[in-house]
Amino acid sequence: MRVILLLLFFWGVPAQDAADSEAQEWFSKAEALIGTPSEFSDEQIEYFQKALELQPELAAAHFNLALIYRHRSEFDRAAEHVEHLIQAYPDDGRAYHLRAQLALDQGQDEAAIPDLELAVERSPEDYLIWSVLGQLYYNFRRFEEALNAFNRVLELNPSPVEAYFSLALTHYALGHVDAAIQNAEKYVNQLPDDFEALYFLGIVYRQAGKTDLALTTLLKAEALQPNDPQLASALGNLYLERDEAEEARKRFERAGGDSPQNLANLGVLAKEQGRPEEAVRYLRRALEGDPKNALILAHLGDLYAELGRDGEALDAYQRALQSNPDDFDSLLNLGSMMANYEELDEAKSLFTRALELRGDSGLANFHLGLTLERQGQAGAAQAHYLRAVSSDLEGVAKARAHFRLGVLFARQGEGGQAIDHLGTAFSLEPEKYVPIVINDLKNIHTEFDPIRYSGAFNDLLEKYREYWEFKEE
Repeated sequence: MRVILLLLFFWGVPAQDAADSEAQEWFSKAEALIGTPSEFSDEQIEYFQKALELQPELAAAHFNLALIYRHRSEFDRAAEHVEHLIQAYPDDGRAYHLRAQLALDQGQDEAAIPDLELAVERSPEDYLIWSVLGQLYYNFRRFEEALNAFNRVLELNPSPVEAYFSLALTHYALGHVDAAIQNAEKYVNQLPDDFEALYFLGIVYRQAGKTDLALTTLLKAEALQPNDPQLASALGNLYLERDEAEEARKRFERAGGDSPQNLANLGVLAKEQGRPEEAVRYLRRALEGDPKNALILAHLGDLYAELGRDGEALDAYQRALQSNPDDFDSLLNLGSMMANYEELDEAKSLFTRALELRGDSGLANFHLGLTLERQGQAGAAQAHYLRAVSSDLEGVAKARAHFRLGVLFARQGEGGQAIDHLGTAFSLEPEKYVPIVINDLKNIHTEFDPIRYSGAFNDLLEKYREYWEFKEE
C-alpha cells in the first residue's frame, strides 16, 4: 500500500532570490510549456538551464529541473538539482521529500525513510508526507511508527479515507483486532464497494468470532468479485464451520485449481458429508502438492481408520507426527491403534506425549488409564480415570471410565466410591454394564467380592433389574 504524490511545478522563492528580469523571462518561457506537448522536453530543460545560468540560486528552476529529470528517469541528474536545494534550503522539507521520491522511484524504499523523516520534521503539517512515511513504516514492519504516522494523517486532515484502511491493517498487524475492525468499518462505510476492504473486514470479523458479520461482509465482497479464489476459499471455510456443507462445497469448487489447500478442503467436506472414498481421493491429491502437511495426513489417517485400512492409517498418523510431533489428535489416534495391536509401551508413550500437550484432556487420560491397567498398573490407571471423568470426557468413554473405576474401587473394598462410579456407568449405558456385572457375579470368585453382599450394591443392581439379561451384540 502506497500513496502516490503528485508534486507541483512550484517552489516558493524567498524575496532575496527574486530573479533578475532576463532569468525570469527564461523561467516563464519554460513554465509556459507545462501542460503542452513540450512539457518535459529538451526545450523546456534548455529554458530552465538558461534561467539558472543567469541566476544559479533560482530554487524554482532547480526544483522543476529535478521534476523533469525524474519524469524522464534520469535520476542522477534529478539528484544533482535536489542536492542543490538541500544545500541551499536545509530547513525546507520539500527537498528531502523529493529526494525520498527519487529513492522510491528506484526501488530503494528503505533509503527513502530517513529523508521522509527529515521532511516531516521540517514540514510537520504536510499530511501527504506522513501518509507515505506511514506506508513505508508498515512495509518494513515498523508498525508502532506506522500507527503514529497514520494517526497524524487523520489529525491533520480527516478527509483521506484511505488512512482508515491503513490504520486497520496496522492495528491488525499489531494484534489489535477490535481497533482493526473499527477503522475498517469507517473505511467501508465511506467506500462500500471496495473489494479488498470488504474481504479484509470479513476475515477479521471471523477471527473475532463474529461469524454472522463475517458471512454478510464476505458475501458483499463476493457480489463484487464472485470468482476470486481466495475469497471463495475463505467463504468455503466459514460455511464449513457453520455446518452449511452445500454452500461450502460450492465455494471450494469455485476456488478451483489443484492447490493442496483447496483439495484438502474438498476432502474434509466429503469426509463430513459421509463420502470417505471420495475424501481419500481429494486428500491424496492434496498430499501430492504438500506431502508433509500434518493436518492433511491426520485427516487421511482418520479416513483410513474409518475404512478399516489400518496399515495405511498407521502410516498416515506416523507421517503426520514426523511433520508435527505436537499433533494432539494424531498422538491419540496412533496411540489407540498401537493399543489395539498390543503395542502397549508405544501406546503409553504416545498418550503420555499427548498429555504433555493437554494435561486436562479427558480422552487422553482415559486411554492412558486403559493402557496402564492392561499393563497391570492399576493404581496409576485409577488416577488417570479419575482425571478423565472430572474433565471433558463424554459418550462411551465416560461410561467405560466410570465402570473401570467402579471395578477398581470394588477390588479395594471402597464400597461407597465403587457404587457411585458403577451407578454412573449404569445410568449412561445400563444395557451394556448391568449384564456384565450380573454375569460376573455368577462366578465363584469375582472382582466385586469385597462389596457383593453390601445392601447398597444389591439395591443398585435391583434398580436396574430389567437389564439383567445379557444380550449378545
